[in-house]
Amino acid sequence: MHVLQVPSWYPDDANPLGGSFFRDQTHMLRDGGLEVGVCSVAHTHLARWVRGGGATVSREDGVVVVRGVVPTMPGKVQVMEGAVVRRLARRALAAYEREAGVPDVVHAHSVLPAVHVAAEASRRWGVPYVLTEHRPWSLTVPRTGGRFAGIRGAVRGASGLATVSTAIASELAAHYGTPPWDVIALPVPDAFFAEPLRARNADDEVVLTHISHLDVNKRPELTLRAFATVHRRVPRTRLRIVGGSPLRVEELSAVAAELGISDHVELPGRLPRQEVAGVLASSDVFVLASAVEAGGTVLSEAQACGVPVVATRTWAGQFSVEPGTGLLVDVDDEAGLADALTHMVRHLDDFPRESIRARARQRFSASTFVGASTDLYERALAGTRPAADVP
Repeated sequence: MHVLQVPSWYPDDANPLGGSFFRDQTHMLRDGGLEVGVCSVAHTHLARWVRGGGATVSREDGVVVVRGVVPTMPGKVQVMEGAVVRRLARRALAAYEREAGVPDVVHAHSVLPAVHVAAEASRRWGVPYVLTEHRPWSLTVPRTGGRFAGIRGAVRGASGLATVSTAIASELAAHYGTPPWDVIALPVPDAFFAEPLRARNADDEVVLTHISHLDVNKRPELTLRAFATVHRRVPRTRLRIVGGSPLRVEELSAVAAELGISDHVELPGRLPRQEVAGVLASSDVFVLASAVEAGGTVLSEAQACGVPVVATRTWAGQFSVEPGTGLLVDVDDEAGLADALTHMVRHLDDFPRESIRARARQRFSASTFVGASTDLYERALAGTRPAADVP
């Protein structure tokens, strides 16, 4: 089976970490026996699109990757968005066809702009397309007006619909008036499962880790404040915050200094993707206090390393964290976060790393992901998806 992946963003030399999980998934599908290629047509600002709106073709680890861009549409002309994206995507799709042939099925990742690209690919080649939504953003598009009608039409035209956690699946179905969406958990590369499980001595410092882009949604300042409370209660603790630009690291360093915990906080900045598994495996607790999180790949990655997690009750948190694998707290509940982290630090033996990893392998392994994805593709090719509901 030849599957064309159409992510709304994909890593490149300028941004090697952006969408790295899409590259991981592509390689998992390839290693699982599918023929896989990538055509990523991403949004960009108008000036960049004017300078170079064409398509580039490369082979990356044996995978054909075509990249194109479409301009971000200003508010007044967003009603034309679907038509513009489909027209501009044709060059990228033609380049893919010349390099890799015609796929059997197309898989869009995140509604915009990928679902319009996939719909155009379906029209061009007469093949079905499926959609996985990774972000909650599309739920914010008002259900009135031409823009939403275009998006809804493309979503309903998909021969299979999936997302990355249970709660967001029900909201997406209600928003678009569709049958239930499949839930396919974000997978974790085998390298995370291969890391040795951390062995601790009773007097070792307890290492708490957070990894993200460190934007305001991830609440790194709140995490620092909660850790300051934890450290006062349990001095043998250290917080490691990974990611972010140099400016963001500088800002958070200042916060740590104000809280008097600089000597107990590490801020190494961005790390290469291949180092993330080792960082997680060397941790005792992973913390993710996001305000909004649809899938939370890093929650799955931490559990694959056998690390218990403390997360907020986002869609991802409620889906990922099960009894025995971690604790949940309310969004923006600083005191609750500090209490949960304190409990975790004091009761690590209640969260055995071997059990956490075993459950993660059942839910988040590459083989589980490939099986669920292949089933989605086969149902699309068989035309067995139910008809859309009418709101």
